[in-house]
Amino acid sequence: MNLQYIIDNLIKPDRETKDTWIDFSIFKDDLNILYSDLDLVDWEKNTDLRTYNIASHICTDSEVGISAYFLKDELVCISKQSFRKSSEDIVGWVSEALATKTKEYIISLIPEDNKGVNIDILDMKQDMGEGYNVEYTGQMISKYVIYEDQFCLVTEDNSKGYTNFHNIKVMLEGNEIEIDIRDCTTPYRITENKNLF
Repeated sequence: MNLQYIIDNLIKPDRETKDTWIDFSIFKDDLNILYSDLDLVDWEKNTDLRTYNIASHICTDSEVGISAYFLKDELVCISKQSFRKSSEDIVGWVSEALATKTKEYIISLIPEDNKGVNIDILDMKQDMGEGYNVEYTGQMISKYVIYEDQFCLVTEDNSKGYTNFHNIKVMLEGNEIEIDIRDCTTPYRITENKNLF
């Protein structure tokens, strides 16, 4: 008995009573769909993609085995799940054209407001200040910090081991002073500051 004969004579439950829920994640690798996109699929709107068991058995408390997937009553692929805790994997597709058609159908089930990219646009004119803050002396990369609007050479990490992680010594107007690194700003790594690193 060949596969075509089995598919032609497959027992298919009534479309109205057949559960329409499908684990769309089995398609992610074959159809190159992001798992995060599959999470957005509105499976309740799925009216055309169905799965039917070809050969199944009970594993603990779950029905597993070989299944056939149909898109608008046309076989598109076969899957297999050997055990309850194993993944269901696509064994093969009828054709590349039907795989593409299945992908397009699945993507159509993603609500319009979730299609496209999910990004934030940068405000390139946003004021970033003269630098950024670090909390601890061990995070410091620059040889200079900005303190009281002046570039100051860091002369010593004076954090005293495990008791204080914030004190540094800097040169300010010819004098060495001890300050808290949290009161400083670290200059950005830009060309005009390249000698500060």
